[in-house]
Amino acid sequence: MDIGRALRNLVAVEGGLEDLYGWFAELFGADEEASALFATMSREEGGHRAMVEMQQRLALNDRAAFGEVPGDDAPMHGLRDEIRVLRAEEPPPDLNRAVTSALMFEVHGAEVYSAELLTRSYPELGKLMGTLKKANDEHFGRLQRFAEERGMLVWVDPDE
Repeated sequence: MDIGRALRNLVAVEGGLEDLYGWFAELFGADEEASALFATMSREEGGHRAMVEMQQRLALNDRAAFGEVPGDDAPMHGLRDEIRVLRAEEPPPDLNRAVTSALMFEVHGAEVYSAELLTRSYPELGKLMGTLKKANDEHFGRLQRFAEERGMLVWVDPDE
């Protein structure tokens, strides 16, 4: 796949998480702490989306410097679809399911795989991918602390 397509997939995932977490913030508005957690993460995902969009514009403006990225984009499509399905779920998820799903999305293998392919193909993207990974790790940690403080029974293996 070309670099533009690979980055578009990443933009779609970051934007999907921005929307999902914003929805969670509204959905759990009566719970001030939960709402604030998801609102903050939504804003941060919006920042991540904007960073990737900027890199995408640079890549598209300098096509000679960027070319193909090896690999398949099906995992990113699958992640994007998982986000969309959860967002459309009726009835909406309860807080425990929302936190569990967010934990899984923050360590989802598709994003890790995509970042690895992009970094291997274009080492100059390593800093951006590292920034996104650090942010995902921070989100995972916040969500995990929130779940522990609430006594939620959630378990997600960040290494899977």
